[in-house]
Amino acid sequence: MLKTTLLYRLFLITYLLLFISCTKNSLELEKNTVTPPNSFFYFQKAKDKSIPLQERYKAINSAYELSKKNTNDTLLLKILQKKSVIHYLMKQYDSLQLFNTQLLHAAILKKNPFHIGKHYSLKGVYYKEVTGDQNSAFYYFNQSKNYFLQIGDNGQVGKALLNMALIQQNFSDFFGSKETITESLQYLIRAQKTKYIASAYSVLATNHRKLLNYEDAIKYYNKAIEITDSEKDRFVYLNNLSAIYIDHKKYKKAIQGFKTILNNSLANKCVKNKARAIDNMAYAKWLSTQTDVENEFQKALNIRLKNKDLRGQIASYTHLAEFFANKDSKAAKKWIDKALIVSKKSNNPKAELDALKLLIKLAPLNLPIKNRYIILQDSLYKQELTVKTQFAKIKYDDKLKQEEILKLKNQKAKQETETAKQKAHKTIFLSSGIIILLIGCFVIYFLKQRYKREKIQETYKTETRISKKVHDELANDIYNVMIQLEDENKPELLNKIEDIYSRTRDISRENSSIDTGQNYPEELSDMLSSYTPIDTMLIVKGFDHINWEKISREKKVTLYRVLQELMTNMKKHSQAKLVAITFSKSFKLIKINYSDNGRGITEKAINYRNGLYNAENRIKTIGGSFIFDSETENGFKAEIQIPN
Repeated sequence: MLKTTLLYRLFLITYLLLFISCTKNSLELEKNTVTPPNSFFYFQKAKDKSIPLQERYKAINSAYELSKKNTNDTLLLKILQKKSVIHYLMKQYDSLQLFNTQLLHAAILKKNPFHIGKHYSLKGVYYKEVTGDQNSAFYYFNQSKNYFLQIGDNGQVGKALLNMALIQQNFSDFFGSKETITESLQYLIRAQKTKYIASAYSVLATNHRKLLNYEDAIKYYNKAIEITDSEKDRFVYLNNLSAIYIDHKKYKKAIQGFKTILNNSLANKCVKNKARAIDNMAYAKWLSTQTDVENEFQKALNIRLKNKDLRGQIASYTHLAEFFANKDSKAAKKWIDKALIVSKKSNNPKAELDALKLLIKLAPLNLPIKNRYIILQDSLYKQELTVKTQFAKIKYDDKLKQEEILKLKNQKAKQETETAKQKAHKTIFLSSGIIILLIGCFVIYFLKQRYKREKIQETYKTETRISKKVHDELANDIYNVMIQLEDENKPELLNKIEDIYSRTRDISRENSSIDTGQNYPEELSDMLSSYTPIDTMLIVKGFDHINWEKISREKKVTLYRVLQELMTNMKKHSQAKLVAITFSKSFKLIKINYSDNGRGITEKAINYRNGLYNAENRIKTIGGSFIFDSETENGFKAEIQIPN
């Protein structure tokens, strides 16, 4: 017992050790066979905006390197597009242009209009935000729009038009911008792009504001505020709305709007918006006769100086200049000078023009300032006119191009339709010809078959008529002669006449009428038996396997006569002692094999056997075949095939 227990424990310990070892090996194997991250993994990581930009940059580079190794990588276009965007965000503009060009070549190679459109869209952003070449930016956004139109991507079309409208607005082409943004909204609403719809309403509102249509401006800013799902954007639109109330001299509403922004912690996270709200609220208070706002103006300016917000600094300097204009011209001039310096530094001629306008009010007799104002105003007017003309030309040329493309497409479609019609006519003509030919063939076949049936029926009727005539007239007359000769006691002549009578009776029986109805199988069987001599054995196989009711009358008559002919030949010529007839059927045919062990006949003798050729002709008239084989002293064989 103790020995058994020790053995059991030893076995258990060994089993546990083996199990632990196998588990460890399995885990090691699993650890060593983990699938390494692929291009899709790194691409997804690069898309994740919650991780630092530097990590996204590394991820997209890994995705790109892996996609280069796999030339069939379906992500290649997406990877190139994302890589270009990340280079733009990192301000690596040379790399942006390099990989954006690669994106274009790959997209053209793969015939992918979407990514060709993405290439031009990113190119538009580059010229708009980096180089400041707004004409080129407008052109490339327009190009991207056309490629997105090809594939019916309403969202991307709407975004391209939105960018074009913003460029037009920045160059004071407010009517053109209004037209473009209205077109943009049609596509954005179809695509249900809420963020961009709100942005489009904001652009439309600004256009109305610049065109002094304050009621519509207020309406569209309220629409933008209502529809946006971004809190950050909502406060931007509220700031713009409150600024309109200043233009409209509704200062209380303006101040309330700015207070709402400044009381919201989320709105204050964006220092530019916070400084703008503080500055605008101070301006609204001052216009509503509140004079103690200098500290608020200064607070906004300090924020803008700290964050190097040049555009905001110009606004602060301008408001401070206006604030001091009526009470301290020297201080006002100081702020205007600062505004002029920053305007020139940031290449903002419109801001410079506004500053010069204020300066003229302070020094109306200063001719150099007036001259500078007039020259700058003329220059801006010419520039805006040139740009407006250029924008209009780009849109007009594009319209002509699209109309030409549409015209070519319509011509092609028309040609294809015409070709299709001609093809259809040819097909109809050919089909009609084939149908007529088939009908003709069918009619010929039908008439031929009917002729064959009529011929068979006529032959059958003729045979029956001859049989009746032979039986009723000739045989009876011979029989009467035989009776008369019996009285005259002439045995030799009587025997000859009796032989003639027998042959006449045989002819009559061979051509007698045939019952082709339900009794046909029995009648056919009786015929075969009646033609078999007493000393000959008849073997019939497969007779009952044939569905005689499905066989036409003509085929029954023909088969009966052919078998009758074979039995007649056997009885008269072959001296056969054994006759075998086998019936078999297939899907399309009924086959009858005849054979006997008689003397057979030579080919020379066959030439005189018109009965066999008659049998062959009979079978052919119903679309069958008759093949016979005979050798002297080796019997006679025949194969009959008729359609089922």
